[in-house]
Amino acid sequence: MPALAGNHDKTSRVPQEFSEAEDEEFFTEKRKRASLDKERAELERRARYVRFEYPDGVERVSAEYRLLAEDCFREPGDSGSPQLERPPWYDGRLFREGQRVARDYGAGLAEAELVSLFLQYAVPLGMDPLVATGWSDDPESAGQRYLAASKRMLTWYESDPFDASSEAYRNMVLVRGMHARIRKLCNEASPEDLAGMFTIGKGQTEKLMCPGTHFYDKTFAALPSGAYLGPCPALRNPADGELSLGVVKLHADPYRRPFMTQGEMAVSQWGFFAVFALKPQVFGAPYISRAEVEALVHLWAVIGYCLGIEDRFNFALGGLEKVLRRSETYLRTVAVPNLQTLGRQGSARWEHMCRCMVEGIALATPLPPFEVHLAYLLEDVLGMGQAAADIVGALSWRQTVELWKLRLLLRGLPRCLPASSRWLARGLATIISADNWRKRAV
Repeated sequence: MPALAGNHDKTSRVPQEFSEAEDEEFFTEKRKRASLDKERAELERRARYVRFEYPDGVERVSAEYRLLAEDCFREPGDSGSPQLERPPWYDGRLFREGQRVARDYGAGLAEAELVSLFLQYAVPLGMDPLVATGWSDDPESAGQRYLAASKRMLTWYESDPFDASSEAYRNMVLVRGMHARIRKLCNEASPEDLAGMFTIGKGQTEKLMCPGTHFYDKTFAALPSGAYLGPCPALRNPADGELSLGVVKLHADPYRRPFMTQGEMAVSQWGFFAVFALKPQVFGAPYISRAEVEALVHLWAVIGYCLGIEDRFNFALGGLEKVLRRSETYLRTVAVPNLQTLGRQGSARWEHMCRCMVEGIALATPLPPFEVHLAYLLEDVLGMGQAAADIVGALSWRQTVELWKLRLLLRGLPRCLPASSRWLARGLATIISADNWRKRAV
């Protein structure tokens, strides 16, 4: 413990029955609370620049399904939860089963996470903090970032995040620290500085990797307005009930809004498990049981807690049925409709970041090109009719072959040979762990 100023006896400041370790923890927690209070005050000021527009009739939807609200953006992205303390709802058996499920279906999960990022990058302002890091807007840096993130996630699937000697624990602490630095960087910067930090390639548009921008603008702009009512998933008829309400729209000042809040952390959490859980049959898991999906969701509830998501914002808490409905509601009313918004506002920046991600990952592991993953998302995952047909129709013959290979690996083979999903997952984990990095040819 740092020495107090002068010759004051520390017992005059804390109860004498405190041990030295407890004394250290007391002041550490006090400093942590003070830091959170200061950050919360700054976010409260910035929250004035965020507004959600809900469609008519949204009052019929319970608070459980109102996924994004202004209070999400008033709370710091890290709750300050103790890293070594398990939450009261933690179930060790279910958590370990979730880890097993994540390992067995790792390849399908990876594809689901990849295409989920396509949707998340389309949400207004969704990728600004990522651009600010300087580690995602070119293939080499993006590839290294995503490979490092994948390595960390493998440890989350293999060891105990509440054991200070485990790799999972160390990587959780590392990620929380990185999030804290990005949060501080963005929330303390001036609007003028943020404008520069959020610019890809320092405004030199010729450096953007966006050869398909005009085609994607036209295709996405032609999507039907309103909530996505396609066939993913068939939990119920989307024409009935809350899913017919329309679109939740976000209005925010890009440089004065709060950054890395609980709301953004929860949306990021959604991308890691929800699309897979909603439609596992297109991600190499045609025979996955409901109990296995429940275990996977619990795993991500625990991971969310370990990364500082408050229980009230944790996307994976509340029971499987509520989590699936909540995840579907976000998909239909926020994630997919923003593709149409993207088409109207311009997709160059979105396309560049998505291409950097895919091409960067391909430097370390065999991966089809960006166009193939986009086609798989729109046709196989979302079933988006004419838009999907246009995207698939624009593929070259080589890309079409790659699309069918992807379908074989994630849809065809697992139906005929269920063990193939585990083999594919283990192969991918081996490649990621081997760090087989190669520089992109210039």
